[in-house]
Amino acid sequence: MDNFSYEPGFNDLRHTFAVERIVDWYQKRVDIELMLPRLAHYMGLFTHTITERYLPLAPEHFRKQLDRLSKG
Repeated sequence: MDNFSYEPGFNDLRHTFAVERIVDWYQKRVDIELMLPRLAHYMGLFTHTITERYLPLAPEHFRKQLDRLSKG
């Protein structure tokens, strides 16, 4: 058996930051389409379409499924 240990890297922090921002915006009912280009710029990305990959990772995108599972 390999002794594999995983340590978070810089990209893990970037991904976490992006998803946390999106979750916060959903909770505050901020216009996500308005904020994605700003997030991309802040993160040094070329276009906001790159930051759209973080949207499915926010729990709000699968809230109905989470609610159904919790009622299970």
